[in-house]
Amino acid sequence: ELQEMEDTLTNRRTKLTIVKGPAGIGKSRLIDEVLKRLPGAIYCSVDPFSKESNAPGWGLMTITEQIVDKFKDEPPNAPIQRHPHVQAITNFSRKSQKEKLDDCTQTPEQVTDMCFNALCLLNKGNSVFVLDDMHHTDRASMRHLTLLSYRYMAESGGQVLFGMREEDIFEPEAVRDLEKSVEGRFGKEAVKTISVTGLNFSDDKI
Repeated sequence: ELQEMEDTLTNRRTKLTIVKGPAGIGKSRLIDEVLKRLPGAIYCSVDPFSKESNAPGWGLMTITEQIVDKFKDEPPNAPIQRHPHVQAITNFSRKSQKEKLDDCTQTPEQVTDMCFNALCLLNKGNSVFVLDDMHHTDRASMRHLTLLSYRYMAESGGQVLFGMREEDIFEPEAVRDLEKSVEGRFGKEAVKTISVTGLNFSDDKI
């Protein structure tokens, strides 16, 4: 499974990779191990850190804040810090939690645009944008995160990887729509699903 994922993410044909498996099987660990071999990957997770994580817009807010964090490694006086797209998403992150949630529910398209513009700056040409623990996101955010993912693939030339549980209830509609859109634009070979059945992390190859 490790080699299969690495092969998938290093070829130019695959645009969307979906890693599925039961809770606790090792999906996130597998993703983490593969990303160590893929410099430039943009990792985000919608794993909930608060009891409010099911609130509408929470998933989109969480991902937006994590994208902002990617720019914090740059020196404060670096030219990219003055880029309008970076300033816009940074200003969003400085709002109160209530204001950010309001933006993510009332004007989610604008928040998604901010995320996309920032991702384009982070993309090194074919960088993998990872959305792990997608099964934790709220229903409202799921649609906008899949639309963001499609734009990243179609307009920025990057790849996207989802990590999620197989038993998710509302995943099929948003994610299946995304799969159809990707296949329609890039061909059936552009979508790859990897089912994680069990990993032995004591294996020297891992």
